[in-house]
Amino acid sequence: VDEFGEPAPEIQVAAERYQVVQGQRRLFPAGRSASTNDIGEFRLFGIAPGQYYLSATWRNTSGFNPNGSPSERTAYVPIYYPGTITASEAQRVTVSAGQQIDDLVMVLKPIKASRVSGTAIGSDGKPLTPAMIMVMQTNVGFGSMMSGAQVRPDGTFTVGGLAPGTYTLRAQRMTPMADGQEAATATVTVTGDDLTNVVVVAAKPTTLTGRVIV
Repeated sequence: VDEFGEPAPEIQVAAERYQVVQGQRRLFPAGRSASTNDIGEFRLFGIAPGQYYLSATWRNTSGFNPNGSPSERTAYVPIYYPGTITASEAQRVTVSAGQQIDDLVMVLKPIKASRVSGTAIGSDGKPLTPAMIMVMQTNVGFGSMMSGAQVRPDGTFTVGGLAPGTYTLRAQRMTPMADGQEAATATVTVTGDDLTNVVVVAAKPTTLTGRVIV
């Protein structure tokens, strides 16, 4: 539910477990994930017995803003059951074989959404246009399109409605596939403040030729 106790649809819920990666102990998705329905309910099934932590991640579902001037300024920070933003304060959920656990409630915490703005440059050093800028969230275990906008004629772009997290920006020139679709990518971390002057530079497409023998 949201901060008013109202159902929160299209929230990504995942069961997570701690793993040690490069000497650091972090939570990673383990098995199933699901999206809440129109009345805020989620159902994770086929979960192996064990101890898990539940995460709830809000996604901006407003889609593309063709004008590149998003007005969405409210987001929800990722939380762990029962409603904390800190993994160390999360409550474990123990699942036994054949068990069904009901009535787990998480309350989302609102936060000011962030905007990311910058410039997309083609391999020729000129503005990458006509092009689209797409935003993918990369730190929740399952990549998902968040939002996007058109790159302006001068190469600048603005995307908004972003909650804290790590995102991949991909600017792609809108040209026929046969002509080689020039693209540029960059990774940014949003912490609650707006990010400006992000520069993404495209590389010239490479053509591979060869022969397939059966």
